[in-house]
Amino acid sequence: MLTSAITTEALARVLEAFLIETPQAVLIENGEVLFNFATARYSVSGEGKCVLHVWSEARNIVRRVLDAERRPNWLRLSVLRFGQSQPELLEIGSDGSHRSAASQRAARVQFQRLLIRMLEREYPSAKIESISSKADLEHSFSPVYTRAVLRSGQSAFAVLGVNAEEVQAAIDASLTFGILWMDHQRQQLAGRSHIEGLKLFVPYGQGEIVRQRIAHLDRHAAKWQLYEMNDRAESCDELDDRDHGNLATRLERAVDESAVRERFANCLLAAQPHTGKHLLSNGASVLGIHVDFAVEQRCPEYLRAAELLPMNCAQTRRAHQLRHQLAEDDGFGECL
Repeated sequence: MLTSAITTEALARVLEAFLIETPQAVLIENGEVLFNFATARYSVSGEGKCVLHVWSEARNIVRRVLDAERRPNWLRLSVLRFGQSQPELLEIGSDGSHRSAASQRAARVQFQRLLIRMLEREYPSAKIESISSKADLEHSFSPVYTRAVLRSGQSAFAVLGVNAEEVQAAIDASLTFGILWMDHQRQQLAGRSHIEGLKLFVPYGQGEIVRQRIAHLDRHAAKWQLYEMNDRAESCDELDDRDHGNLATRLERAVDESAVRERFANCLLAAQPHTGKHLLSNGASVLGIHVDFAVEQRCPEYLRAAELLPMNCAQTRRAHQLRHQLAEDDGFGECL
């Protein structure tokens, strides 16, 4: 049986001090506002068991309090409903903090639905079980993460996902909570299903730290699969945990330099009637342009577009704009 870590007297003092500072506090359970302490009443009692009773004209609740945690603008109570063995979270906080927390919960609910849709599309023959994002303090499961089991026959995977609205530290810590969830499910499903490994879903572009950590895990202990999710496209891409380090490779577009030189030399001449077209010797892919500066002797007659730093004449500004336009339109930035 779980024992209370807080005494009746200590809880009474904590509640009284908090409500003096926050008289408009609300009480929230499972994401629902049950009471506003501006009108609700409460009492703390019990011998050996710390019991909290809260009531108003509309409803009343009685919960056994196991522990209390004070945070800025919030008081979090670990509680038990009578007849249940799993603790739940009871939150007391300011109304403004509640609205912020409500937005956070809405994002998590939306992400859970998105994850279900994606799992159903990617694994149509598998069955999704035990999906939840509720806090489970006994097993150290945070409401930040959506948890599930993806079962196909006697084989299954533990699934854990985190949405893009969470802080980066929570995303980086997702692997730790994923391992805890996988181990818990292996114990729960022992003899019925074999949990092969973990499927971990993180926001797009934010999985590099997790990938580097997965690379050092024991591949014989489980199958580790990491995915980055694109919420808008409702799609995911698997990341190769062997592709990590401090080097990034990419393919650049191959440009037909001769065709681009010919095309844009004519464009530049049309835009700048007094500009001469001069291609540098040895086939260099640079357009030389004549610039009529007031003090021309200070500047070379022909300037590469990349070196057009002065912006005090219309011709220079136009050439500079053309350079950026060409780079965006035809991938010719390396040639200018």
